[in-house]
Amino acid sequence: MKHLLFILLSSVLLISCSQNTNRSVGSENSGDTSKTSLTSTTSGFSGSTSNMKLTKPTELLPEIVEKYSGIRVKLTNSKTKQSFEVDVPFNTRTALGDTPFELVVSSFFTDFTMSGGGVINKSMEELNPAASVIIYKNGEEVFNKWLFEKFPDMHQFEDPEWDFVMVKGVKK
Repeated sequence: MKHLLFILLSSVLLISCSQNTNRSVGSENSGDTSKTSLTSTTSGFSGSTSNMKLTKPTELLPEIVEKYSGIRVKLTNSKTKQSFEVDVPFNTRTALGDTPFELVVSSFFTDFTMSGGGVINKSMEELNPAASVIIYKNGEEVFNKWLFEKFPDMHQFEDPEWDFVMVKGVKK
């Protein structure tokens, strides 16, 4: 029985230690993991993944910036039920109408997925649009997470008066 338990624990330890060894990091001295390439961690994806890379959540990919200028968010006042939309450009602290809120979009992916400890834009098709945003209320940071177009309840910003939803990416 002890021998079987030892084998089981050894197997779990071996599997745990071997996780994330399929990626190669660019410059070890710089600490820059934005150049991490994928190997077998993408085998479940359809299509070629040879040009994909793991990215930092706040990185804006050149192919995104080439086609998109920012995102559109919809704010709804939960008390009055009135709503409005605001286009928020990338990396610009933008006031959200006549509210105490400002928003910064630090990253946007058209086809967001997580893999191997990073995030990937699987394709330029708008299959799972997501934006990494920072929301400020009265100048103080109150939210720093991802908003998902097709899953507005995931990582939802909570405020007693205002609801935020990412509507779409704004094309140039």
